[in-house]
Amino acid sequence: MAYQDQDLFIILSHTSRFLNQNDLINLSLVSKKVHDVVAVPSLYNNIHITKNPILRTEKWFLEEGKTYVSGYRSVLKTGDKNDIFLYDRIERLLEGPRLKFIKQLTIDDDLFHNREEGLQLLQRLINEITELNYIEILEIKDPELFEMCSGKYHNLKSLKKRIVCGETGFASVRSWENLKSLEWDLPAALNLQDIITPEVGALLLKQLNGGELTIKDEAYSSLRVFEYFDFLDIRFKNLRRLKFNHVHKKGDVSTVSMKLSSHALKDVINLSNLKALELEFSCEVDDCECDDEFLQDLAGHLVSLTSLGLAEKTFAKQGYHYMDENWDLVTNKFILNIPNVGQNLRLLSIRHDPPLNGKGTDTVDGNLLRRKKLYETVLPKLTSLETIIAPTVLQSITSYEMYACDLLWNGCKCAFCSKYLPLFDKYIMNHQYFSTPDARYLDIIPIVFAAYTGSSLAKRFESQKGWDLDLLQYAPEDINWNFHGFERIHHFVSYECYFDESSFEPLATVISHFFYPYMNYLIKILPNLRQTMLSGIYFNVNPVLHTYESIYD
Repeated sequence: MAYQDQDLFIILSHTSRFLNQNDLINLSLVSKKVHDVVAVPSLYNNIHITKNPILRTEKWFLEEGKTYVSGYRSVLKTGDKNDIFLYDRIERLLEGPRLKFIKQLTIDDDLFHNREEGLQLLQRLINEITELNYIEILEIKDPELFEMCSGKYHNLKSLKKRIVCGETGFASVRSWENLKSLEWDLPAALNLQDIITPEVGALLLKQLNGGELTIKDEAYSSLRVFEYFDFLDIRFKNLRRLKFNHVHKKGDVSTVSMKLSSHALKDVINLSNLKALELEFSCEVDDCECDDEFLQDLAGHLVSLTSLGLAEKTFAKQGYHYMDENWDLVTNKFILNIPNVGQNLRLLSIRHDPPLNGKGTDTVDGNLLRRKKLYETVLPKLTSLETIIAPTVLQSITSYEMYACDLLWNGCKCAFCSKYLPLFDKYIMNHQYFSTPDARYLDIIPIVFAAYTGSSLAKRFESQKGWDLDLLQYAPEDINWNFHGFERIHHFVSYECYFDESSFEPLATVISHFFYPYMNYLIKILPNLRQTMLSGIYFNVNPVLHTYESIYD
Protein backbone atom coordinates (compact mmCIF):
# COMPACT_ATOMS: atom_id res chain seq x y z
CA MET A 1 0.00 0.00 0.00
CA ALA A 2 2.88 2.33 0.78
CA TYR A 3 4.27 1.84 -2.71
CA GLN A 4 0.86 2.61 -4.21
CA ASP A 5 0.70 5.80 -2.16
CA GLN A 6 4.16 6.77 -3.32
CA ASP A 7 3.24 6.21 -6.96
CA LEU A 8 0.08 8.27 -6.48
CA PHE A 9 2.01 11.24 -5.11
CA ILE A 10 4.55 11.01 -7.92
CA ILE A 11 1.70 11.17 -10.44
CA LEU A 12 0.04 14.05 -8.57
CA SER A 13 3.32 15.96 -8.41
CA HIS A 14 3.73 15.74 -12.19
CA THR A 15 0.12 16.53 -13.04
CA SER A 16 0.07 19.50 -10.64
CA ARG A 17 2.32 21.36 -13.10
CA PHE A 18 -0.71 21.67 -15.38
CA LEU A 19 -2.99 23.18 -12.73
CA ASN A 20 -3.51 26.87 -12.04
CA GLN A 21 -3.31 28.30 -8.55
CA ASN A 22 -7.06 28.01 -7.91
CA ASP A 23 -7.02 24.32 -8.85
CA LEU A 24 -4.00 23.74 -6.61
CA ILE A 25 -5.81 25.32 -3.65
CA ASN A 26 -8.73 22.96 -4.26
CA LEU A 27 -6.29 20.06 -4.48
CA SER A 28 -4.79 21.02 -1.13
CA LEU A 29 -8.15 20.30 0.53
CA VAL A 30 -8.04 16.60 -0.38
CA SER A 31 -5.86 15.55 2.54
CA LYS A 32 -3.09 16.85 4.76
CA LYS A 33 -0.51 14.77 2.93
CA VAL A 34 -1.61 16.00 -0.50
CA HIS A 35 -1.56 19.52 0.93
CA ASP A 36 1.99 19.20 2.30
CA VAL A 37 3.62 17.03 -0.37
CA VAL A 38 1.97 18.18 -3.61
CA ALA A 39 -0.19 21.31 -3.42
CA VAL A 40 1.93 23.70 -1.33
CA PRO A 41 5.28 23.02 -3.10
CA SER A 42 3.53 23.43 -6.46
CA LEU A 43 1.81 26.66 -5.39
CA TYR A 44 5.08 28.26 -4.30
CA ASN A 45 7.36 26.78 -6.96
CA ASN A 46 6.88 29.56 -9.53
CA ILE A 47 5.69 32.98 -8.28
CA HIS A 48 4.98 35.83 -10.69
CA ILE A 49 4.25 39.28 -9.24
CA THR A 50 2.25 41.47 -11.63
CA LYS A 51 0.67 44.89 -11.23
CA ASN A 52 -2.69 43.78 -12.57
CA PRO A 53 -4.51 40.45 -12.25
CA ILE A 54 -4.27 38.14 -15.25
CA LEU A 55 -7.12 37.29 -17.58
CA ARG A 56 -8.47 33.91 -16.52
CA THR A 57 -10.29 31.32 -18.59
CA GLU A 58 -11.12 27.63 -18.49
CA LYS A 59 -10.51 27.38 -22.23
CA TRP A 60 -6.72 27.61 -22.21
CA PHE A 61 -3.52 26.87 -20.35
CA LEU A 62 -1.39 30.02 -20.07
CA GLU A 63 -1.98 30.49 -16.35
CA GLU A 64 -1.00 26.93 -15.47
CA GLY A 65 2.18 26.18 -13.54
CA LYS A 66 2.44 29.66 -12.00
CA THR A 67 1.06 31.45 -8.97
CA TYR A 68 0.25 35.08 -9.73
CA VAL A 69 0.45 37.68 -6.97
CA SER A 70 -1.37 40.71 -8.34
CA GLY A 71 -3.32 43.84 -7.52
CA TYR A 72 -7.02 44.63 -7.35
CA ARG A 73 -9.30 42.90 -9.87
CA SER A 74 -11.63 45.66 -10.98
CA VAL A 75 -12.34 47.45 -14.23
CA LEU A 76 -12.39 50.82 -12.47
CA LYS A 77 -9.67 51.36 -9.89
CA THR A 78 -7.11 53.91 -8.78
CA GLY A 79 -3.37 53.36 -8.44
CA ASP A 80 -3.62 53.78 -4.65
CA LYS A 81 -6.33 51.13 -4.36
CA ASN A 82 -4.34 48.70 -6.49
CA ASP A 83 -1.30 49.34 -4.26
CA ILE A 84 -3.27 48.35 -1.14
CA PHE A 85 -4.18 44.94 -2.50
CA LEU A 86 -0.79 44.20 -4.06
CA TYR A 87 1.12 45.39 -0.99
CA ASP A 88 -1.03 43.24 1.31
CA ARG A 89 -0.56 40.12 -0.84
CA ILE A 90 3.22 40.51 -0.93
CA GLU A 91 3.23 41.09 2.84
CA ARG A 92 1.30 37.83 3.29
CA LEU A 93 3.80 36.05 1.08
CA LEU A 94 6.64 37.41 3.23
CA GLU A 95 4.97 36.41 6.49
CA GLY A 96 4.44 32.80 5.42
CA PRO A 97 6.88 30.02 6.30
CA ARG A 98 7.09 28.59 2.80
CA LEU A 99 9.49 30.90 0.93
CA LYS A 100 11.92 27.98 0.76
CA PHE A 101 9.65 26.33 -1.83
CA ILE A 102 10.10 29.19 -4.31
CA LYS A 103 12.35 28.07 -7.16
CA GLN A 104 11.36 30.79 -9.66
CA LEU A 105 10.35 34.37 -8.88
CA THR A 106 9.45 36.97 -11.50
CA ILE A 107 8.90 40.60 -10.46
CA ASP A 108 7.48 42.87 -13.15
CA ASP A 109 8.49 46.47 -13.71
CA ASP A 110 6.60 49.49 -12.33
CA LEU A 111 4.34 47.57 -9.95
CA PHE A 112 3.39 50.32 -7.49
CA HIS A 113 1.79 53.74 -7.79
CA ASN A 114 3.63 54.67 -4.57
CA ARG A 115 6.98 53.64 -5.97
CA GLU A 116 9.17 54.36 -2.94
CA GLU A 117 7.23 52.18 -0.50
CA GLY A 118 6.69 49.51 -3.14
CA LEU A 119 10.40 49.17 -3.87
CA GLN A 120 11.18 48.88 -0.17
CA LEU A 121 8.70 46.01 0.17
CA LEU A 122 10.04 44.22 -2.90
CA GLN A 123 13.59 44.64 -1.62
CA ARG A 124 12.53 42.96 1.64
CA LEU A 125 11.10 40.06 -0.33
CA ILE A 126 14.24 39.66 -2.42
CA ASN A 127 16.41 39.85 0.70
CA GLU A 128 14.42 37.01 2.27
CA ILE A 129 14.61 34.90 -0.90
CA THR A 130 18.32 35.44 -1.39
CA GLU A 131 19.08 34.64 2.26
CA LEU A 132 17.53 31.20 1.79
CA ASN A 133 19.57 30.72 -1.43
CA TYR A 134 17.22 28.11 -2.92
CA ILE A 135 16.03 30.21 -5.85
CA GLU A 136 16.93 28.96 -9.35
CA ILE A 137 15.44 31.72 -11.51
CA LEU A 138 15.07 35.30 -10.23
CA GLU A 139 13.83 37.80 -12.81
CA ILE A 140 13.77 41.42 -11.62
CA LYS A 141 12.42 43.53 -14.47
CA ASP A 142 12.54 46.88 -12.70
CA PRO A 143 16.02 48.40 -13.35
CA GLU A 144 16.03 50.42 -10.14
CA LEU A 145 15.04 47.42 -8.04
CA PHE A 146 17.65 45.27 -9.77
CA GLU A 147 20.31 47.85 -8.94
CA MET A 148 19.18 47.94 -5.30
CA CYS A 149 19.44 44.15 -5.02
CA SER A 150 22.31 43.47 -7.43
CA GLY A 151 24.80 42.56 -4.68
CA LYS A 152 22.59 39.83 -3.24
CA TYR A 153 21.50 38.75 -6.73
CA HIS A 154 25.07 38.15 -7.88
CA ASN A 155 25.85 36.19 -4.71
CA LEU A 156 23.20 33.56 -5.44
CA LYS A 157 24.72 30.16 -6.17
CA SER A 158 21.84 28.18 -7.67
CA LEU A 159 20.69 30.51 -10.48
CA LYS A 160 20.11 28.83 -13.83
CA LYS A 161 19.47 32.17 -15.54
CA ARG A 162 21.56 35.30 -14.99
CA ILE A 163 21.39 38.92 -16.08
CA VAL A 164 24.71 40.75 -16.35
CA CYS A 165 24.75 44.54 -16.70
CA GLY A 166 27.52 46.92 -17.68
CA GLU A 167 31.24 46.65 -17.07
CA THR A 168 31.28 45.09 -13.61
CA GLY A 169 28.52 42.54 -14.09
CA PHE A 170 30.71 39.54 -14.92
CA ALA A 171 33.18 40.32 -12.13
CA SER A 172 30.35 40.54 -9.58
CA VAL A 173 29.00 37.04 -10.18
CA ARG A 174 30.08 34.63 -7.43
CA SER A 175 29.00 31.35 -9.00
CA TRP A 176 28.42 30.18 -12.58
CA GLU A 177 27.86 26.57 -11.63
CA ASN A 178 24.19 26.07 -12.61
CA LEU A 179 24.00 28.67 -15.41
CA LYS A 180 22.04 27.71 -18.53
CA SER A 181 20.75 31.09 -19.67
CA LEU A 182 22.63 34.41 -19.84
CA GLU A 183 21.31 37.89 -20.64
CA TRP A 184 23.98 40.57 -21.13
CA ASP A 185 22.67 44.16 -21.03
CA LEU A 186 25.18 46.59 -22.53
CA PRO A 187 25.11 50.38 -22.09
CA ALA A 188 25.73 52.33 -25.29
CA ALA A 189 29.15 53.64 -24.29
CA LEU A 190 30.51 50.36 -22.94
CA ASN A 191 34.08 49.56 -23.92
CA LEU A 192 34.28 45.81 -24.36
CA GLN A 193 38.00 45.58 -23.72
CA ASP A 194 38.87 43.36 -20.78
CA ILE A 195 35.21 42.82 -19.81
CA ILE A 196 35.41 39.04 -20.08
CA THR A 197 38.54 37.37 -18.78
CA PRO A 198 39.72 34.07 -20.30
CA GLU A 199 38.46 32.32 -17.15
CA VAL A 200 34.95 33.75 -17.54
CA GLY A 201 35.01 32.92 -21.26
CA ALA A 202 35.85 29.29 -20.48
CA LEU A 203 33.01 29.15 -17.92
CA LEU A 204 30.51 30.54 -20.43
CA LEU A 205 31.52 27.96 -23.01
CA LYS A 206 30.98 25.21 -20.49
CA GLN A 207 27.76 26.45 -18.88
CA LEU A 208 25.96 27.61 -22.02
CA ASN A 209 26.45 24.28 -23.72
CA GLY A 210 22.88 23.50 -24.78
CA GLY A 211 21.76 26.81 -23.28
CA GLU A 212 20.52 30.31 -24.12
CA LEU A 213 22.22 33.65 -24.80
CA THR A 214 20.57 37.07 -25.01
CA ILE A 215 22.47 40.24 -25.96
CA LYS A 216 20.58 43.50 -25.30
CA ASP A 217 22.64 46.43 -26.51
CA GLU A 218 21.37 49.91 -25.65
CA ALA A 219 23.16 51.16 -28.79
CA TYR A 220 21.50 48.45 -30.92
CA SER A 221 24.90 47.25 -32.03
CA SER A 222 25.07 43.71 -30.62
CA LEU A 223 27.30 42.40 -33.39
CA ARG A 224 30.21 44.15 -31.70
CA VAL A 225 29.85 41.57 -28.91
CA PHE A 226 30.31 38.69 -31.33
CA GLU A 227 33.33 40.42 -32.82
CA TYR A 228 34.69 40.67 -29.28
CA PHE A 229 33.98 36.98 -28.66
CA ASP A 230 35.69 36.20 -31.96
CA PHE A 231 38.73 38.22 -30.86
CA LEU A 232 38.88 36.16 -27.64
CA ASP A 233 38.42 32.94 -29.65
CA ILE A 234 35.21 32.08 -27.78
CA ARG A 235 33.18 29.52 -29.75
CA PHE A 236 29.69 28.41 -28.68
CA LYS A 237 29.39 25.03 -30.36
CA ASN A 238 26.07 23.89 -28.91
CA LEU A 239 24.01 27.00 -28.14
CA ARG A 240 20.29 26.30 -28.57
CA ARG A 241 18.64 29.72 -28.20
CA LEU A 242 20.03 33.10 -29.31
CA LYS A 243 18.60 36.62 -29.22
CA PHE A 244 20.28 39.92 -30.10
CA ASN A 245 19.56 43.38 -31.51
CA HIS A 246 21.39 45.39 -34.17
CA VAL A 247 20.43 48.41 -36.28
CA HIS A 248 22.56 49.97 -38.99
CA LYS A 249 21.64 53.58 -38.22
CA LYS A 250 21.59 56.51 -40.58
CA GLY A 251 23.88 59.49 -40.03
CA ASP A 252 24.55 58.99 -36.32
CA VAL A 253 28.31 59.30 -35.94
CA SER A 254 28.07 59.52 -32.16
CA THR A 255 27.07 55.88 -31.80
CA VAL A 256 28.83 52.60 -32.37
CA SER A 257 26.53 51.89 -35.32
CA MET A 258 27.98 49.44 -37.81
CA LYS A 259 26.78 47.43 -40.77
CA LEU A 260 25.09 44.10 -40.27
CA SER A 261 27.80 41.54 -40.93
CA SER A 262 27.64 37.80 -40.33
CA HIS A 263 31.37 37.02 -40.31
CA ALA A 264 32.01 37.06 -36.55
CA LEU A 265 28.59 35.67 -35.68
CA LYS A 266 29.11 32.59 -37.87
CA ASP A 267 32.54 32.02 -36.34
CA VAL A 268 31.36 32.37 -32.75
CA ILE A 269 28.00 30.52 -32.92
CA ASN A 270 27.47 27.10 -34.42
CA LEU A 271 24.27 28.14 -36.18
CA SER A 272 23.43 24.62 -37.27
CA ASN A 273 22.55 23.68 -33.66
CA LEU A 274 20.28 26.66 -32.96
CA LYS A 275 16.67 25.73 -32.19
CA ALA A 276 15.42 29.27 -31.53
CA LEU A 277 16.61 32.57 -33.00
CA GLU A 278 15.20 36.04 -32.32
CA LEU A 279 16.55 39.12 -34.10
CA GLU A 280 15.63 42.77 -33.61
CA PHE A 281 17.18 44.59 -36.54
CA SER A 282 16.95 46.93 -39.53
CA CYS A 283 19.12 48.93 -41.91
CA GLU A 284 18.11 52.59 -42.21
CA VAL A 285 20.95 53.67 -44.50
CA ASP A 286 19.90 54.55 -48.06
CA ASP A 287 21.23 52.28 -50.81
CA CYS A 288 22.66 49.86 -48.26
CA GLU A 289 21.61 46.21 -48.39
CA CYS A 290 23.56 44.92 -45.41
CA ASP A 291 20.41 43.54 -43.76
CA ASP A 292 19.59 41.37 -46.78
CA GLU A 293 23.19 40.19 -47.17
CA PHE A 294 23.42 39.46 -43.45
CA LEU A 295 20.28 37.33 -43.33
CA GLN A 296 21.11 35.45 -46.51
CA ASP A 297 24.53 34.58 -45.06
CA LEU A 298 22.80 33.14 -41.99
CA ALA A 299 19.90 31.34 -43.66
CA GLY A 300 21.73 28.34 -45.07
CA HIS A 301 23.25 27.43 -41.70
CA LEU A 302 19.98 27.29 -39.71
CA VAL A 303 19.25 23.65 -40.42
CA SER A 304 17.76 22.85 -36.97
CA LEU A 305 15.69 26.00 -36.41
CA THR A 306 12.17 25.42 -35.05
CA SER A 307 11.38 28.87 -33.58
CA LEU A 308 12.05 32.20 -35.32
CA GLY A 309 11.35 35.71 -34.06
CA LEU A 310 11.93 38.78 -36.23
CA ALA A 311 11.40 42.31 -34.90
CA GLU A 312 11.79 45.58 -36.75
CA LYS A 313 13.48 48.47 -34.97
CA THR A 314 13.69 51.94 -36.51
CA PHE A 315 14.96 55.31 -35.37
CA ALA A 316 15.00 57.77 -38.28
CA LYS A 317 12.43 56.02 -40.48
CA GLN A 318 9.66 54.92 -38.16
CA GLY A 319 6.37 54.75 -40.07
CA TYR A 320 7.95 55.00 -43.53
CA HIS A 321 6.10 52.54 -45.76
CA TYR A 322 9.05 51.79 -48.04
CA MET A 323 11.23 51.08 -45.02
CA ASP A 324 8.63 48.62 -43.71
CA GLU A 325 8.08 47.03 -47.11
CA ASN A 326 11.79 46.52 -47.64
CA TRP A 327 12.06 44.98 -44.16
CA ASP A 328 9.24 42.59 -45.08
CA LEU A 329 10.96 41.67 -48.34
CA VAL A 330 14.24 40.97 -46.58
CA THR A 331 12.69 38.91 -43.79
CA ASN A 332 10.42 36.84 -46.02
CA LYS A 333 13.28 36.08 -48.39
CA PHE A 334 15.29 35.00 -45.35
CA ILE A 335 12.51 32.69 -44.14
CA LEU A 336 12.17 31.01 -47.54
CA ASN A 337 15.91 30.35 -47.73
CA ILE A 338 16.14 28.55 -44.39
CA PRO A 339 16.73 24.84 -45.15
CA ASN A 340 13.62 22.66 -44.74
CA VAL A 341 11.73 25.57 -43.20
CA GLY A 342 8.37 24.09 -44.20
CA GLN A 343 9.06 20.90 -42.26
CA ASN A 344 10.97 22.34 -39.29
CA LEU A 345 9.53 25.72 -38.31
CA ARG A 346 6.92 25.44 -35.55
CA LEU A 347 6.79 28.98 -34.14
CA LEU A 348 7.03 32.30 -35.99
CA SER A 349 6.91 35.77 -34.45
CA ILE A 350 6.85 38.96 -36.55
CA ARG A 351 6.88 42.39 -34.89
CA HIS A 352 6.92 45.67 -36.79
CA ASP A 353 7.72 49.09 -35.35
CA PRO A 354 4.75 51.37 -36.12
CA PRO A 355 4.41 54.94 -34.79
CA LEU A 356 2.42 55.46 -31.60
CA ASN A 357 -0.43 57.23 -33.40
CA GLY A 358 -0.19 55.08 -36.53
CA LYS A 359 0.37 57.98 -38.93
CA GLY A 360 3.06 57.07 -41.42
CA THR A 361 4.51 58.16 -44.74
CA ASP A 362 3.35 56.78 -48.12
CA THR A 363 0.76 54.60 -46.39
CA VAL A 364 -1.66 54.43 -49.32
CA ASP A 365 -3.87 51.37 -49.65
CA GLY A 366 -2.14 49.84 -52.66
CA ASN A 367 1.15 49.73 -50.80
CA LEU A 368 -0.32 47.49 -48.10
CA LEU A 369 -1.70 45.16 -50.77
CA ARG A 370 1.85 44.48 -51.93
CA ARG A 371 2.93 43.68 -48.39
CA LYS A 372 -0.06 41.37 -47.88
CA LYS A 373 0.68 39.50 -51.11
CA LEU A 374 4.23 38.97 -49.93
CA TYR A 375 3.06 37.19 -46.78
CA GLU A 376 0.43 35.32 -48.80
CA THR A 377 3.29 33.92 -50.87
CA VAL A 378 5.45 32.85 -47.93
CA LEU A 379 3.07 31.67 -45.20
CA PRO A 380 1.51 28.76 -47.14
CA LYS A 381 4.97 27.22 -47.47
CA LEU A 382 5.31 26.94 -43.67
CA THR A 383 3.19 23.82 -43.46
CA SER A 384 4.42 22.70 -40.03
CA LEU A 385 3.79 26.05 -38.36
CA GLU A 386 1.85 25.66 -35.09
CA THR A 387 2.12 29.11 -33.50
CA ILE A 388 2.01 32.64 -34.92
CA ILE A 389 2.78 35.66 -32.74
CA ALA A 390 2.23 39.13 -34.24
CA PRO A 391 2.35 41.70 -31.40
CA THR A 392 1.82 44.80 -33.60
CA VAL A 393 -0.21 43.49 -36.53
CA LEU A 394 -3.25 45.67 -35.75
CA GLN A 395 -1.18 48.88 -35.93
CA SER A 396 0.61 47.64 -39.06
CA ILE A 397 -2.65 46.99 -40.91
CA THR A 398 -4.63 50.02 -39.75
CA SER A 399 -1.86 52.54 -40.50
CA TYR A 400 -3.34 52.32 -44.01
CA GLU A 401 -6.52 54.38 -44.02
CA MET A 402 -8.84 52.03 -45.89
CA TYR A 403 -8.22 49.22 -43.39
CA ALA A 404 -8.63 51.50 -40.39
CA CYS A 405 -11.97 52.60 -41.83
CA ASP A 406 -12.92 48.95 -42.37
CA LEU A 407 -12.43 48.38 -38.67
CA LEU A 408 -15.01 51.02 -37.74
CA TRP A 409 -17.39 51.29 -40.66
CA ASN A 410 -17.09 48.51 -43.23
CA GLY A 411 -16.10 45.51 -41.13
CA CYS A 412 -18.05 43.08 -38.97
CA LYS A 413 -21.86 43.34 -39.21
CA CYS A 414 -22.76 41.05 -36.31
CA ALA A 415 -25.25 42.19 -33.67
CA PHE A 416 -22.50 42.90 -31.15
CA CYS A 417 -20.43 45.09 -33.47
CA SER A 418 -23.53 46.82 -34.83
CA LYS A 419 -24.31 47.83 -31.26
CA TYR A 420 -20.88 49.09 -30.22
CA LEU A 421 -19.18 50.42 -33.36
CA PRO A 422 -21.45 53.50 -33.56
CA LEU A 423 -20.38 54.35 -29.99
CA PHE A 424 -16.71 54.25 -30.93
CA ASP A 425 -17.47 56.32 -34.00
CA LYS A 426 -19.04 58.88 -31.68
CA TYR A 427 -15.90 58.82 -29.54
CA ILE A 428 -13.75 59.64 -32.58
CA MET A 429 -15.99 62.52 -33.59
CA ASN A 430 -15.64 64.18 -30.18
CA HIS A 431 -11.97 63.69 -29.23
CA GLN A 432 -8.64 65.17 -30.23
CA TYR A 433 -4.98 64.35 -29.63
CA PHE A 434 -1.91 66.59 -29.55
CA SER A 435 0.27 66.24 -32.64
CA THR A 436 3.84 67.19 -31.76
CA PRO A 437 5.00 67.69 -35.39
CA ASP A 438 2.05 70.04 -36.00
CA ALA A 439 2.29 71.62 -32.52
CA ARG A 440 -1.48 71.63 -32.16
CA TYR A 441 -4.47 69.46 -31.38
CA LEU A 442 -5.90 67.40 -34.25
CA ASP A 443 -9.07 65.34 -34.54
CA ILE A 444 -8.69 61.65 -33.80
CA ILE A 445 -9.14 59.75 -37.06
CA PRO A 446 -9.62 55.96 -37.50
CA ILE A 447 -5.87 55.41 -38.05
CA VAL A 448 -5.02 57.12 -34.75
CA PHE A 449 -7.82 55.39 -32.84
CA ALA A 450 -6.75 51.95 -34.09
CA ALA A 451 -3.11 52.64 -33.19
CA TYR A 452 -4.00 53.66 -29.63
CA THR A 453 -6.20 50.57 -29.35
CA GLY A 454 -3.35 48.33 -30.50
CA SER A 455 -0.96 49.92 -28.01
CA SER A 456 -3.52 49.41 -25.23
CA LEU A 457 -4.01 45.74 -26.11
CA ALA A 458 -0.23 45.33 -26.16
CA LYS A 459 -0.13 46.24 -22.47
CA ARG A 460 -1.59 42.81 -21.81
CA PHE A 461 1.78 41.27 -22.60
CA GLU A 462 4.34 44.10 -22.78
CA SER A 463 5.29 43.72 -19.11
CA GLN A 464 7.07 40.51 -20.16
CA LYS A 465 10.20 42.22 -21.45
CA GLY A 466 11.85 39.08 -22.69
CA TRP A 467 11.56 37.09 -25.87
CA ASP A 468 8.63 37.55 -28.25
CA LEU A 469 8.95 33.82 -28.85
CA ASP A 470 8.03 33.24 -25.18
CA LEU A 471 4.96 35.50 -25.00
CA LEU A 472 2.59 32.52 -24.96
CA GLN A 473 4.27 31.25 -21.81
CA TYR A 474 2.60 34.06 -19.84
CA ALA A 475 -1.04 34.76 -19.18
CA PRO A 476 -2.08 38.25 -20.36
CA GLU A 477 -2.78 40.93 -17.78
CA ASP A 478 -6.28 42.32 -17.34
CA ILE A 479 -5.58 45.92 -18.38
CA ASN A 480 -8.24 48.31 -19.67
CA TRP A 481 -7.69 51.59 -21.53
CA ASN A 482 -9.59 54.61 -20.23
CA PHE A 483 -9.78 56.13 -23.77
CA HIS A 484 -7.62 59.06 -22.74
CA GLY A 485 -3.91 59.59 -22.12
CA PHE A 486 -1.38 58.77 -24.87
CA GLU A 487 -0.82 62.06 -26.73
CA ARG A 488 -2.91 64.25 -24.39
CA ILE A 489 -6.26 63.00 -25.65
CA HIS A 490 -9.14 65.25 -24.63
CA HIS A 491 -12.77 65.73 -25.62
CA PHE A 492 -14.54 68.88 -26.80
CA VAL A 493 -15.83 71.13 -24.04
CA SER A 494 -19.40 70.82 -25.29
CA TYR A 495 -19.27 66.99 -25.18
CA GLU A 496 -20.03 65.07 -21.99
CA CYS A 497 -17.64 62.11 -22.16
CA TYR A 498 -18.63 58.80 -20.58
CA PHE A 499 -15.79 56.74 -22.03
CA ASP A 500 -13.60 55.03 -19.44
CA GLU A 501 -12.09 51.60 -18.68
CA SER A 502 -15.53 49.97 -18.75
CA SER A 503 -15.73 50.66 -22.50
CA PHE A 504 -12.55 48.72 -23.32
CA GLU A 505 -13.86 45.16 -23.04
CA PRO A 506 -16.36 45.58 -25.92
CA LEU A 507 -13.64 47.31 -27.96
CA ALA A 508 -11.38 44.27 -27.51
CA THR A 509 -14.21 42.05 -28.71
CA VAL A 510 -14.67 44.25 -31.77
CA ILE A 511 -10.96 43.89 -32.55
CA SER A 512 -11.19 40.10 -32.22
CA HIS A 513 -13.99 40.16 -34.83
CA PHE A 514 -11.83 42.35 -37.07
CA PHE A 515 -9.26 39.53 -37.09
CA TYR A 516 -11.77 36.82 -38.09
CA PRO A 517 -11.09 37.12 -41.86
CA TYR A 518 -7.35 36.84 -41.19
CA MET A 519 -7.89 33.77 -39.00
CA ASN A 520 -10.15 32.23 -41.66
CA TYR A 521 -7.28 32.57 -44.11
CA LEU A 522 -4.62 31.24 -41.72
CA ILE A 523 -6.48 28.05 -40.81
CA LYS A 524 -6.93 27.28 -44.51
CA ILE A 525 -3.27 27.59 -45.48
CA LEU A 526 -1.61 26.27 -42.28
CA PRO A 527 -2.84 22.72 -41.57
CA ASN A 528 -1.02 22.40 -38.22
CA LEU A 529 -1.80 25.81 -36.75
CA ARG A 530 -2.78 25.55 -33.07
CA GLN A 531 -2.61 29.06 -31.61
CA THR A 532 -2.08 32.68 -32.55
CA MET A 533 -1.64 35.96 -30.72
CA LEU A 534 -2.51 38.97 -32.85
CA SER A 535 -1.97 42.33 -31.09
CA GLY A 536 -3.08 41.01 -27.71
CA ILE A 537 -6.01 38.96 -29.07
CA TYR A 538 -5.46 35.25 -28.35
CA PHE A 539 -6.90 32.54 -30.59
CA ASN A 540 -6.99 28.80 -30.01
CA VAL A 541 -7.16 26.67 -33.18
CA ASN A 542 -8.43 23.13 -33.60
CA PRO A 543 -6.22 21.79 -36.44
CA VAL A 544 -8.47 18.77 -36.96
CA LEU A 545 -11.76 20.62 -37.33
CA HIS A 546 -10.09 23.77 -38.76
CA THR A 547 -11.99 25.97 -36.35
CA TYR A 548 -10.85 28.65 -33.93
CA GLU A 549 -12.10 30.73 -31.05
CA SER A 550 -11.01 33.90 -29.32
CA ILE A 551 -9.99 32.94 -25.82
CA TYR A 552 -10.45 36.11 -23.80
CA ASP A 553 -12.53 38.44 -25.98
